[in-house]
Amino acid sequence: MTEPGVPKLSFDPDEVIGEPADEAAARFVAGLQTSGLVEVDPEQRVRYKPASEVLAAHVATLDRLYRERPVTLIRVIYGLRDSKIRSFADAFRLRRK
Repeated sequence: MTEPGVPKLSFDPDEVIGEPADEAAARFVAGLQTSGLVEVDPEQRVRYKPASEVLAAHVATLDRLYRERPVTLIRVIYGLRDSKIRSFADAFRLRRK
């Protein structure tokens, strides 16, 4: 099952990156595979294949939002990341009584 706007294809990470994929790229692919968003075939080619309709719907929503308002979406994503880092740091802050 492929959502509209998402091409049916597989790729070798080295082809996309343009050089041999490093460990970080391998970790990202492994994370996407663990999350159920991609599958890796025996030739190590990666293909978008959501494990559920719910994941496919989330990807379709992100695709639509990115096409309509890319800067807003990127700001929201970075804002979420920064708030988690801030919360973690605040957990170690000493509080005066």
